[in-house]
Amino acid sequence: MHKVFERVFFRESRASQVVLINFINAILTESLSSPIKQIICQQYQKSYLLKDFQLGLNIKAQTRAKEIVQIGIQVHQQDYFQNQSNSLTFHHINNKGEDEDKVARFLIHLLNFNLLQEYAHYHNCYQTVHSPRSNPQQNTEIHYLELLKFKTKRPKSSLEKWLYFIHHVGRKTPNLFYEHLTKIDPYIKLADHLYQRTRSTIVIKEDQFNLDEWREHGQLQEKEQIAMNMIKAGFSDQEILKVIDITKKQLEDLALTAQLL
Repeated sequence: MHKVFERVFFRESRASQVVLINFINAILTESLSSPIKQIICQQYQKSYLLKDFQLGLNIKAQTRAKEIVQIGIQVHQQDYFQNQSNSLTFHHINNKGEDEDKVARFLIHLLNFNLLQEYAHYHNCYQTVHSPRSNPQQNTEIHYLELLKFKTKRPKSSLEKWLYFIHHVGRKTPNLFYEHLTKIDPYIKLADHLYQRTRSTIVIKEDQFNLDEWREHGQLQEKEQIAMNMIKAGFSDQEILKVIDITKKQLEDLALTAQLL
């Protein structure tokens, strides 16, 4: 499961952010008053502990209503609760002068094992409870998605389609419905493209905020935006590659992404 998130959702590219936003909105559809519009910044985590590969992403995002939200996503292969081996942290990415009390907080656990034995459904949600002295607006809403409980063969909702994608992408055995899904859903089509074309090992950043890295990321975002405008204006791939310093693979991602913007 971790390969899907490394290759598709946790990459620093415009295409990955598009599918990640759609995936998060599908999970938090009943929790957010307004859907997420853009990711402001993100920080990666990963570790190997007690044979359990753990992958995490902390996100600061903005909704369409211009509200700021903090979201943590943690991907686990094994029962780290039983082993008490969770080495990932959910920390907040704040700017100076930002009112933390007005920031909604969500923590999403994606589990490749069954944790909540008393519940048959794959998606369960809880609210942290603090003492009466604490600010209730600082509470965190925690979502658990247990993938082994997901048995849907004909997904209909956006979340069902994403979980079906996670279950079936990269499998050698042909799946006609999965192939149908990549044709009718543009987000799943883009996600499948990202997974299939990413074969090399992805290095996930584990260090704290680095200004130079984010400056480079900003320069890439600017190039991608120019390329996106040229795609919409009808320029050919050859013309775009001559003008902008991006790779052919990045341009392919942008071509699929342009259909969703």
